[in-house]
Order: sequence, then C-alpha cells, then structure tokens
Amino acid sequence: MQTAVIERESTEELSVERSPTGHWSWICGALIAAVVLCLATNAVFDQNFIKNINDGVAYLDISHAVAAHHPEALLNAYWSPGYPVVLWAGLALLHPPPELELAAVYAIHWVVGILALGCLIYFVAGLPAAREKAGAFGLTRPMLVAAGCALFVIAAEADVPVYLLTPDLLLAAWLWLAGGALLRIGRRQRIRDYALLALALAAAYFTKAVGLPLVMAALAILPFLGANRRKAVLGILHFMAVAAILIVPYMAKLSAAKGRVTFGESGTLNYAWIVDGADGPNRWHLQSDSPHGHARMQLAHPARQLLKSPGVYEYASPVAGTFPTFDDPSYWNEGLRPTFYLKGQVWHIAMNLYHTASWLGRRGEFVIALAVLLWMQRQFGAAGRLREILPVLLWFTGLWGLYLLVDVEDRYVFAALTAILLLAAASVRLPDSSMMRRVVSAGVLILVCGAMLRPLDTAGQEVFYGVKRMFIGPVKAKAFGPYENPYWKIAQRLTGRMGLHASDQVACMQLGCDNTYWAQLAGLRITADISSESDYWAASPEDRARAMAALAGVGVKALVTRNLGPGAESEGWIPISDPHERPAEDLYARLTK
Repeated sequence: MQTAVIERESTEELSVERSPTGHWSWICGALIAAVVLCLATNAVFDQNFIKNINDGVAYLDISHAVAAHHPEALLNAYWSPGYPVVLWAGLALLHPPPELELAAVYAIHWVVGILALGCLIYFVAGLPAAREKAGAFGLTRPMLVAAGCALFVIAAEADVPVYLLTPDLLLAAWLWLAGGALLRIGRRQRIRDYALLALALAAAYFTKAVGLPLVMAALAILPFLGANRRKAVLGILHFMAVAAILIVPYMAKLSAAKGRVTFGESGTLNYAWIVDGADGPNRWHLQSDSPHGHARMQLAHPARQLLKSPGVYEYASPVAGTFPTFDDPSYWNEGLRPTFYLKGQVWHIAMNLYHTASWLGRRGEFVIALAVLLWMQRQFGAAGRLREILPVLLWFTGLWGLYLLVDVEDRYVFAALTAILLLAAASVRLPDSSMMRRVVSAGVLILVCGAMLRPLDTAGQEVFYGVKRMFIGPVKAKAFGPYENPYWKIAQRLTGRMGLHASDQVACMQLGCDNTYWAQLAGLRITADISSESDYWAASPEDRARAMAALAGVGVKALVTRNLGPGAESEGWIPISDPHERPAEDLYARLTK
C-alpha cells in the first residue's frame, strides 16, 4: 500500500514537471549555480574583515589546539566544538601559511555554504508539494527550491556573509537537514529518517548549545508525526538511542571538566548579560563589585585587577589562547547566574519582535507574496495543508522563540525564519486552472529573479573593485580580498618594528581589544588590558606611568590601542596599521618599558 502511494506521488510529481511549468527545473539549476558563484566571489574578493573577528579568534584558537594534539580544548562551556573541528579539518587539508590562513577560512566557509544550500534543498524536497488534490494546486517543488535559493543568497549576503567567523551558517545546515528529516518522518516514518534526525540534531548541538533544547523539542513532536503508532514508537527509540550515543559522552566530559553538570553555558551567560543587565562596563572581566543588574553574581575567579585608576586587568592564566578572557568566558564569569526579571524580559521580547519584523521587512517582497497567496486561498475557500507542516512549523518557531527571549540577531534566526516562510508557502493551495498556474508561476519567477539581482550585483561590484584596487590608483593592492590580509601586516610590524616574539604577552586598551586576529598571527597573547581608553588619556602622567609599570610587572611587553589622546607624542606610540588598508582603522603600539 505504501509503495503504491509513493509511486503515485512520484507519478504526479513527474506530471507536474512535464507540464508547462517544467522549465522550472532549468531555472532551479541556474539559480543554484548563481548561488554557488556568489559564495565563491565573496570568498575570493570580500574585504569586510572586521565583523565578529574576536569570535573567530576564539574558534581558531580551539582549532589550533586540536591541531597541536590538545583535544581537551574542545571542552569549552561557551564555544561549542563543531565549528572549530570543521576549521581544523579544513586548515589541515589546505595547510596555508599564516598570511593566507584567513583566505583558507573563507574557502572553508564557501564549502560550508554549499553544504547549507544542499541541506536547504533537501528540506524543500521534503515539503508537501508533490501530491495534488483534484481541483487544487500549490507551488511545485522546483518553485519552492527557487524561492529557497533566493532567500538563501540574500542571507548569505546580509546575515551570514563569508567574512563572519561564526558557526551560524553551519548550524543552519544541520537545522534544515533536521527539518527535512522531520517532514519525511511525517509522511513515511522510515527508521533511517529518525536516525538522520538524531545525527543532524547532534551535529547542531556540537555546533551551538541551542541544539540540545531542539533535541528535546523534536522528541516532543515525534509522537504526532505519522499515522502508524508502532512505527512511531520504534522510530522514537532509534532517535533517542542515536542522539544519546552521540551527545551524552561529550556532555559527561564537559561536565567533568567544569566540575558541574552542564551542556554549555552560552545561553545562561547571555541571558544574564543581556536581559538581566549584567554587562557592566566590560562583560569580559566583571569584578565582584561590578554592576550586575538583576543577575546574581558571586564570581569564583574574576580577572585580576592590577590598578584601579586607570583600570588595569590581567588574565594570563589558567585559560590558554590568544585572548584568555574571550577564549573561555564561562571560566571568568563562573558565579554569574541569571534571574527572571519581568520588566527586562518584556522589553527584550518587544525589541526582539521588532528585530524579527525588520528581518522580514528586508524580505518584504517574499512576505507580501506569501500574504497574497494566503489571502487568495482564503477568498477561494481552498483547503490548505497546514496540518501536514504544523509540527515542523512549531519546531522552527520554537527555535525562534528561544532567541526571542534573549537576543534576536539576523545570523541567529535566519535559518528558522527562512524555513517558516518556505513551510507556509508549501501549505498554500489554490483552485486549479491553467490561468491560475500561469499567474502564480510568472509571479514566483519575477519575485525570485528580482531577489537574485541584488546579490549578483553586489558580487559584481566586489569583483570590479577588487580588480580596480590591484591595477588602478596611487596605492595598489597586491592581491584580492583575504589574500592580502591586513592583520598579517600588523602582526609583521609588531614582530619587526616593535621587536616582539612569539609567545610574548601584550595588552590592549578598550577598542584596541576588538579584532585581535593580529595577535594570533604574530603568536602573541593578549593577557591584560586597560579597560577604558578615556580614563587612561585623562589620567596624569604619573598614573599612566604606574599603569605601564603594572603591565610590565606581570610580563606584558607592549600595549596596543586604536585611539591616541593628549600627551601621546611623548610616550613613544608607533603606528602599526596602514591607513590605506581595510579594515580602515588606526592601531598604535608602545612598549611598556
């Protein structure tokens, strides 16, 4: 019986492909090729190096530790291990010199982008679009694939661009893969789909800790998927077994390393920082007497304060890495606990709803088209297929809801919101007629092509300006995009002009602590900082000298800052960045003695 149903579905899908809308298969192929080309262009020519580079330094530190045979570095309660493992594998395969490491990371992101696109197509292929009831039709799967490609390339340009050194695109791949498995479970309840769901969600957990609540959410909706209760019970047991085998050993080792039961602490720390207002002057080295909003705080081992005015902090040990206070915030913030703060929670939900509306507004043409289709369905009295997609729709909505409570950023929610839009589009059913099919087909084609033009235009501009910088102008670039790494040049100036060596300790001042990739490339460790540039430049020469002496006393050899203030000319500051480079930021350094 089930075989007959599957054959009928395949026959009906083929009939759709042979209909006048069969050209959509060719359109989908062209769109997929265009998306891959856009991703490749960004990987080669993109020069937006600044965004989230500190996150990337932490992840690269972990991947380098794994490469140096220290797998225990993966047991980090803040930074999950999945993305560092991908970086380690990619860098081991490409084996770039330090000056080309960033270009290699961009190439790895290109591969991750292709993986995510493939998982999105797998998700779309599972949507209920193949079977047609008499007298009704919906968007065909090729149409939905085309819409998915357009939404994906918009996200790849705006939400998770290639220069974003975070695991969000990799997480999206696993979420779409899990969504596709859930859709197939709802139709056929095959054991392999339950196993694939467990594999995808385990990979999601290893990529970001938010994956574990999604395992629980999937377990809650699985009993409602499919009609065969016996298959459902057997499938759920397989799902639980595979998920437990993959996740529990890592959780046990992480809990043992931390001395407490934990599956990751990024969620609780961000809730305390953002919703409870424990950010203070600097979330990365809170003190026991720091303002901490409505959170509970009794820090076990905060950063060591060397001087109060100007504030000088040191954190060389016990956390390893380029920037220890950033490499494991869960260590330095141990003892910070979130509490429920109603006013703050309501405010952040309202703010995050606005951010969600803003994300949807930037896809306004898709939202309006979907609203028109749903309105037409209602006007014609056609029966949609909401029941088929409802459990999966609720699952993705639950992911968005988790971020709604704390912090909605485009890179966090694009995967869930993209899936929700596609699920809603797949549920639409309209009265069947040749005219209606032509109108919908033409509308989707115009929508998708219009949406694709912007990313293609951006990619063309990157190529144009990349070539222009190499051949035209008074200051010519030596290579495209990340192949001319400005952070490598800063690292060379620190080790050349400043006389620093690998493993030396340096400090930075406030904004100088942003974008610390230069320290990693030079082999330096940022083990201290002066938390406020304004306090330092407002201090007397004697207090500044005491700050330098305090830094020198703990082995710090140089101080890096982005901004100079009054009296800097007498302190021996040296420019270490080129104003013609991108990122266009000034960096200065001086020796502590």
